Amino acid sequence: AQTGVAATECPVQWSDSSNVRWKVELAGEGWSAPIVWEQSVFVTAAVPTEEGLKDASRPEEYSGGGGRRRDDLTETVYRYEVICLDVKSGKERWRK
Repeated sequence: AQTGVAATECPVQWSDSSNVRWKVELAGEGWSAPIVWEQSVFVTAAVPTEEGLKDASRPEEYSGGGGRRRDDLTETVYRYEVICLDVKSGKERWRK
């Protein structure tokens, strides 16, 4: 039965070579924390694109709060993507 508690001790340090199973290059900027569900890892990305694409948009203006001010984001048109990766290999399963 799953309890929500890790079966093994979780690592507390990472580097380019330590405690990393795989890495994947993604276009654009990461837009959220990864989500792991069963055998999939879901990530999102904001990919700069050309003006005029029907599925592209601009981020909302900065209104304060967490993070740093990124006025450069609102000057670019983005296509927002959800990417599903295989949890064991990092191989892309699909992108929408």
